[in-house]
Amino acid sequence: MSMVKVKAHPQPVAVVVEHDPDAPTEYQWAVHCPAIPACFSEGRTREEALQNIREVLREYFSLVGEGLQGQDVAIVEVVP
Repeated sequence: MSMVKVKAHPQPVAVVVEHDPDAPTEYQWAVHCPAIPACFSEGRTREEALQNIREVLREYFSLVGEGLQGQDVAIVEVVP
């Protein structure tokens, strides 16, 4: 069994951005990642919401990477 050291590299991730001008708080922009249901965030502006989801995803991938250390990991490419 060969072990692969998991290292971070930029990944494009599709996120859904929603705007609710009638939101009950100042956070009118919500963003979530359909592929990773646990990753969501919000912001006062669209740009802030996108920056926040980048931080959430960065932390998610960091934690996943830590959990994979020492595991037999195969990297596969999926072509739609």
